[in-house]
Amino acid sequence: MAAVRKGKPSNQNESHSFYISSPYLGLVKERERVKDLITRAGHAYRDSYSGSSDPVVTTCQNDVRSSDHYILLLSYRYGSLAQDGSGLSITELEFEAALEAGKPIRAFFLEFTSDLKNAFERDPEAQAALDRFKARVGSHCTPMLCVDEPGGGATGPELFEQAIVRLAANPPPARVSSRHPHLPVMGPPKSMPGWKPISSPLPLPSPNCPSWPNAGSMCP
Repeated sequence: MAAVRKGKPSNQNESHSFYISSPYLGLVKERERVKDLITRAGHAYRDSYSGSSDPVVTTCQNDVRSSDHYILLLSYRYGSLAQDGSGLSITELEFEAALEAGKPIRAFFLEFTSDLKNAFERDPEAQAALDRFKARVGSHCTPMLCVDEPGGGATGPELFEQAIVRLAANPPPARVSSRHPHLPVMGPPKSMPGWKPISSPLPLPSPNCPSWPNAGSMCP
């Protein structure tokens, strides 16, 4: 079954459910931080890394369809390939399910990692698949590029946490595109602070790539 957790409402806002999608290795702490911030705001989350009698892909896609919102985290890994012969990762198939179901999608491209040991793809084919996937995501929505601001501004992890806090505080309704009725209008307005369009794959970080900050440093 999928992991479903709900926090105690902290205000009068309606409770929503968020599906958290990402490659697992390299983003474990980032996923946990999103779960923490979502539940602190009184919302529920789903992810499908617990056991299930259903095939993994089927379980994940069903969980996406039953959630109100879809959050995608991508950094430097493509993720585990599904065993269905598609050649796609489980994460990309979850993204497809969110598109087909018309879910509001919030995509984050993280130019940092909390786990340098497991952060990077070593297979050139997997790296090429990640680049293609990021381009595909960018063709459907405006991902947030979470990277350190120049001149000593906010760090990538800080920008990421701030965006999740804002999203949890004011979850958007699903909006249907008139051009593609089966797809939602995704991503925040390009004028929203901190959101930057992605026109090309992210470069690999240096060995000094910033890691995840102290868990309590950005608590709302």
